[in-house]
Amino acid sequence: MTASQLSVVVQSAIGFVILLIMLLILLPVLRLDLFRQQMFALRDELFDYARNGKIQYDHPAYLLLRKSMNGFIRYGHRLSLFQLMMTFCRWRILGEKPTTEWAKRWDVALESVENEETRKALEAFHIRSMDIVVNRLVMGSVPIFATVAIVVAVLVAGNLLEGVRRSMAETYRAAAAKVFVAFFIDQNTLQDEALRSALA
Repeated sequence: MTASQLSVVVQSAIGFVILLIMLLILLPVLRLDLFRQQMFALRDELFDYARNGKIQYDHPAYLLLRKSMNGFIRYGHRLSLFQLMMTFCRWRILGEKPTTEWAKRWDVALESVENEETRKALEAFHIRSMDIVVNRLVMGSVPIFATVAIVVAVLVAGNLLEGVRRSMAETYRAAAAKVFVAFFIDQNTLQDEALRSALA
């Protein structure tokens, strides 16, 4: 092997190691920071909404939504396909059933909101928080991302055939929701885990 060939091999190996470090260490840290920053920003927006007098700070719907966001921020590092599958396996092996405590409490809290506009705004905050969570799960897992990409392709093809025009963001969200409901864990379960983390 000549010196120039050896130089190419060494440079390629160094480049490969740097690429691995970026993909396996730096990228997950960056994605986690981005997820938490997005959730922090949404939580701050919810706080400002309450500060403007739209809802009281001690209202159950506000408190529940804030605790949910705090829980996601706290255990965002555990939002991964591996963790979800381990939780699912634990439920199967131990015969446990996922609770729907958060969903029940959320429905009751929303019903107690008298102003229809405020109720819709709180529902929008909840949807946006779940969009951030689903985006982290989908974009952080190659199998889920590939599945969602296939579902997106099918939905887009179906929309084109039906003549329905929807934005890619709506299509992506619909596909991600279908994948989670059909194959993985219901969003209410994620909310329960976030609430448990926030209260711990």
